[in-house]
Amino acid sequence: MRLFSPTSITLFTTTLILISGCQTAKPPQEQNIHSLTPGERYNLALQYEQGNEFIEKDAVKALELLELSAQQGHKLSQFRMGLSYDSGSDIINSKKKAAYWYNLAAKQGDIKAQTNLGVIYASSSTEENNKEAVYWLRLAAQQGSAIAQYNLGGMFAKGRGLTQNHYKAFQWFRLAAEQGMVKAQVNLGLLYAKGQGVNQDKAQAFAWFKKAAMSGHTPAQNNLGVMYEKGHGIKRNFEEALYWYGLAAAKGNRAAQKNLDLLSSILPG
Repeated sequence: MRLFSPTSITLFTTTLILISGCQTAKPPQEQNIHSLTPGERYNLALQYEQGNEFIEKDAVKALELLELSAQQGHKLSQFRMGLSYDSGSDIINSKKKAAYWYNLAAKQGDIKAQTNLGVIYASSSTEENNKEAVYWLRLAAQQGSAIAQYNLGGMFAKGRGLTQNHYKAFQWFRLAAEQGMVKAQVNLGLLYAKGQGVNQDKAQAFAWFKKAAMSGHTPAQNNLGVMYEKGHGIKRNFEEALYWYGLAAAKGNRAAQKNLDLLSSILPG
């Protein structure tokens, strides 16, 4: 039986949050739109995205307002423009346009934009783009972005855009894991289990797998089942192994289903 070990890149997304002081209000007349400040247009755009008692939801209008503010250097609007093109919701998906707007916001220090710009570059297989990914992810990671820390750890683990270094991968995964990022907790557990970048410590591997498993992460639940079955980092307990395999298998995890079937077949009825 083997541990399931994803080291994937995760895009940062955000819910719509109006900036401080914004209140739902009737929309201004069309001729007054250009008299609004970039921040006011940004808030109005978010109201058009969501819709309310005064404003009918209108994604096209929202994008027009965001673009006006973004063109005037409003970094929140620039990030939202990037996110709109990145997600492909309501408009044509365009990673090139998303990168353009993320870049403008990232240069103004927007951590979420730096993270997503790094993710876009990381989605390319070229070494030049991998290096750009590392540059932007590192900037955001150093400012405390758990998602950037996790993704930078993945770049170190895979040796993309820099020299492979499991110790540095461990360091970045740990920072993200300590902030509660579940995928980072799984990867940290894997490094402890394998002794990569850190001294092998099955008890620590078990502890991090359990944190992630308690959050409902199915690969972590499968890994926890393996630890219980093998007695790695915890006293061997087949009942617990079956329990965690069962939880993951019920959610469609194939490795867990295989492990569940195998263990069930060798235990007495």
